[in-house]
Amino acid sequence: MKCNFCEGQSKDYLIINHGKILKCDKCKIAFTYPAPVLPEYELLDFHSCHTLEKFVANNNIESLHPQWQALINKQVEILSTYLNKGSNLLEIGCGEGILLNELKKSGFNVLGIDPSMGAVKRAIQKNINVREGYFDENSFDEKFDAIILSHVLEHIEDPEKFILTVKKNIKPEGYLFLTQTNYGGLIPKLQKRNWYAWVPEQHFWHFSVQGLIFWLKSLGFKKEYISYISLVHQSSIKFKVINILNKVLKTNADQFCIIFKLEE
Repeated sequence: MKCNFCEGQSKDYLIINHGKILKCDKCKIAFTYPAPVLPEYELLDFHSCHTLEKFVANNNIESLHPQWQALINKQVEILSTYLNKGSNLLEIGCGEGILLNELKKSGFNVLGIDPSMGAVKRAIQKNINVREGYFDENSFDEKFDAIILSHVLEHIEDPEKFILTVKKNIKPEGYLFLTQTNYGGLIPKLQKRNWYAWVPEQHFWHFSVQGLIFWLKSLGFKKEYISYISLVHQSSIKFKVINILNKVLKTNADQFCIIFKLEE
């Protein structure tokens, strides 16, 4: 099958529940086949799946698993490196605003949008400016210094149309900041079909670093910086050793944060 992002051909990579993963032999971006049916995200709640407790009524960074805390701190660090305090940031798919809350503490002007009714309610309880709904070309009139997508792009059925809409809301020479899973990491290679981040019932796409950089360059974005990080794994000796290896061989980690600058 022809790749949606380049001129390569996508071939079978892995058999999973309800189908398989196909990977492009050129850009290495993969996709779920057959494609998932879009869930009703307004009824789902993302952050409650990643807390130390099964559910916390009003989560904050301290309620998250330590590796999720480290990810949020890394996101704040990167954005603080490229943007001045007082910059206007928009997070699409912000959940209950845990990242936005930390960015607000760091001196940024923050705004979020998310379809989850429960998550938006809790974000408002944190005094975070969040709108309920799906992002589209009519969502915002203003432009932002940076737009954040943290584990969002893989949920988008038509990512090119979506990114071009996002682009219209970024100021000239502003930034696009993404956090994505890295199926090319060591943990995914070892766990294969059992890797937690395939999520074939929701994820259309599984992005490689090289494919994401290649594709977004064609849409007018230049890569500025990338950082690799691992998220929650089992506590066995094997996984502890792998996490140590990930810190040494950084590109083997199973998540990455990447910031792009709008060139046009």
